[in-house]
Amino acid sequence: MSRHLAPRILIVRLAALFFLSILSVMGAWGAAISSNGSGGGDWNDIATWNGGIVPGVTDQVTILIGDAVALTIDNTVDTLTITGTLAVGANTLTAASISGTGTLTISTGTIDSTGTINVATITASDAASIFSGGDFSPTAFTASTSTVNLDGATTPVTAGGFAYNNLTVSKIAAGNIVNLAALASVGGNLTVTLGTLNLGGNLSVTGNLTGAGIVATSDFNLS
Repeated sequence: MSRHLAPRILIVRLAALFFLSILSVMGAWGAAISSNGSGGGDWNDIATWNGGIVPGVTDQVTILIGDAVALTIDNTVDTLTITGTLAVGANTLTAASISGTGTLTISTGTIDSTGTINVATITASDAASIFSGGDFSPTAFTASTSTVNLDGATTPVTAGGFAYNNLTVSKIAAGNIVNLAALASVGGNLTVTLGTLNLGGNLSVTGNLTGAGIVATSDFNLS
C-alpha cells in the first residue's frame, strides 16, 4: 500500500466512525414525530406519519387534531401527546407520559405509562388494563370493566374523582402516596397492595376491599 494512500484511508474510516456515532446519539435521543395531519391511519403504516417514519421507543409522538390513529400491534414510545384520537383496541401502548387535549379509546388492551396520564378523554369499552406511574388525571374517564393500577415509586400522585370499575394501588413502598380526588367511586374491587391511598371524599366500593396497604379515610366514610 502506498505511504500516501494509508493516511487517506485512515481519515475516511475515522470520518465514517464519527458519522455513525452521531447517528447513534441521534437515535438514542429520539425524534419528534407527528401524524400526517390528513386523517391519520394505522400506527404501523408509514403514510400515517410526517416524514414516513413509524415512531420508535425513543421518539416523542404527537397525534394531531383531526387525525385518528389506530394501534395494530403493541408499541412503545417515549412521550405521547394526543390532540386527535388514538384507538388502542386490544393492543398494548407503553409510554413515559400520555397527555393532550384529544381522546384515547381502548377495549381489552393495556396502557402502561411510567409517568402521568392526563390526556383529556379516556374511554374504555371492555376489560382494559391501565397502569399509571404518575398522576391519573384525564378530564373525562369512562371505565367500563377496566382496571386502573397506580404503580411505581413516584409520590405523591393524584387519581381523579371518577367512577372506576376496579382500582388498584401497587406502589413501591408503604410511604408512596396516592391522593384520590373527591367524588370518586369504585364499582368493582379496590385493592391496595402497597402504598397509602388518601381519600379526598366519601368513597363507595361495591366489590371487595383487599390488600396490605393503607387507606387513610381522614374524616371521610369508606363504604
